[in-house]
Amino acid sequence: MNPVTVILQGGYALELDPADKDPVIQSLISGEVFVSAPDRALELPTAGGERLRFRAGAIVAVILPGAGEPAETIGTSPGADAPQKAAIVYRRAAPDAVEPYVLIENFLPAAEHDEVLSRTLAARERFVASTVDDKELHYRASLVLNDEAAIFDLMRPRIAAALPAAAAQLGLAKGPVRPELSAVECQVTAHNDGDYYRVHNDAGSPRTKHRTLSYVYYFQSRPKSFQGGELRLYEVAVKDGFYVAGESYWLIEPKDNALLFFPSHAMHEVLPVTCSSRAFEDSRFTVNGWVAL
Repeated sequence: MNPVTVILQGGYALELDPADKDPVIQSLISGEVFVSAPDRALELPTAGGERLRFRAGAIVAVILPGAGEPAETIGTSPGADAPQKAAIVYRRAAPDAVEPYVLIENFLPAAEHDEVLSRTLAARERFVASTVDDKELHYRASLVLNDEAAIFDLMRPRIAAALPAAAAQLGLAKGPVRPELSAVECQVTAHNDGDYYRVHNDAGSPRTKHRTLSYVYYFQSRPKSFQGGELRLYEVAVKDGFYVAGESYWLIEPKDNALLFFPSHAMHEVLPVTCSSRAFEDSRFTVNGWVAL
């Protein structure tokens, strides 16, 4: 009997035996679980003997091969190292497509950029490993700093000043945008060698559903000492009432001293970073956060 293939966000492909009576497997094959309980945590064994945990809502598709026929390979999933069975063919957006983001280069004066960088490097001992709300393992790898008031006090007024024009350009403003500084959530993130963040959005849990607009301020030591770390931002699509990654994507380079805005419900990922020195000061740094409009 041919296996059923389950595609997860980030490019993972699971092959399941349709004859297996395990209730988790049967709920995946039927599709019931990711329609009725997207926040439910599921767990399955992998071929390597490990246990894989994921949210039902992280399922992109279930491929049911026809009788006697193998599942067709029709694309490559985002984040995968090699072609995998996939239900969606992801492709770069056409050059004339409307960009679903706002990018502001040379955002801070040089002195303020350098202050953000120096304060970040001075706080290296207070960075902690990043997590995600549902505690999934192997979904995100980076270090975060959540309590650096000096950086946040510098960044919040500047983010707030740039918000109205960005929100209007993205069609997210329902009226005049005058955010309180306290409404601008902030954290500092460091991605070093091998770090990444798989496909997700910033408003996909009960704790984060209030978020409207996400921002990322990129900064780094000079000269640049890492490669990769692009943000892949997917076309917005809706399936069964939930935001999912559309077929097209934009690839955004982490340019030093650039500020990026995009809708918090848009699916996106941070591609793996290569940093041969593995030194903290050579990381891909961001001040990133969210605003409810």
